[in-house]
Amino acid sequence: MAPILTLSDLKSYFSSVASDLGCSFEFGNSERILNRQLSNLVYPVLWLEVPDIRMLRDGTLHRQFQAAFLCLSDVPADDFDGQDEALDAMYTLTEQVLQRMQADSESQPVPFIFDIAGARSEYKGMWSADDDWGWRTEFDLVGAACDNADCCA
Repeated sequence: MAPILTLSDLKSYFSSVASDLGCSFEFGNSERILNRQLSNLVYPVLWLEVPDIRMLRDGTLHRQFQAAFLCLSDVPADDFDGQDEALDAMYTLTEQVLQRMQADSESQPVPFIFDIAGARSEYKGMWSADDDWGWRTEFDLVGAACDNADCCA
């Protein structure tokens, strides 16, 4: 597994996870995604939001990605049984993403640092025109150490 050093690496990693779990992948802030609503998204979708990035020094520099992803399905607003099923299915998908991140963080050489215990998921119900239902999960992921001591090269 390739180390996660940059935003592009993080995006590629989540795209790969989505593909492996059988869902589509989207990246971007909420405006970008909401502009693609109304049948332009393929559900279920794993959507990685644009993270905040800060630098950490531990001998060398690391990038800490403070990020969030959403696992969403679309169910009509009047289909209460469907909404309940979608919430269960999307939470299962959320747990699969988190479990994959934990397992991958333990591979050698270490591609990134992640602790599943720090993740926090919150319910997201019908918040767009597509009748999206699912879960938003915040997490911290510390990228692998940069080869260059200052990560600027």
